[in-house]
Amino acid sequence: MPRHAHTERRDLCRAQVEETALELFNLHGVDAVTVDQICEAASIAPATFYRYFGTKDGVLLAYRPRFLEAIRAAVAAAPASGRHTQLKSVLVTFAEFLDEHANALQKRDQIVLGNPVLLASTLLI
Repeated sequence: MPRHAHTERRDLCRAQVEETALELFNLHGVDAVTVDQICEAASIAPATFYRYFGTKDGVLLAYRPRFLEAIRAAVAAAPASGRHTQLKSVLVTFAEFLDEHANALQKRDQIVLGNPVLLASTLLI
């Protein structure tokens, strides 16, 4: 199997596990959901879950690398003309990224806002 096909399959599986976890968190609350329940619902082994996210709370912070990647890509794609034009391009490109992921972000925000400990850790950089 070509390397990029394996990577795409892994990324798809990871996204599905993340979606499953967010759904369970929304339905039952983060504290009431176990990693084993997420794994059962997503049909994966716990080792796979821990390789993807490290911890249960890691699912809620999994967006961070994608955000940074999207910002870096927007900056790299910005035209070389004037700062105003560059800034506008970066903001528009990143806003499009946020719009594409609005449903997942909304679910994540609802979960985090209902849990003061998660809210505090989400605000830390």
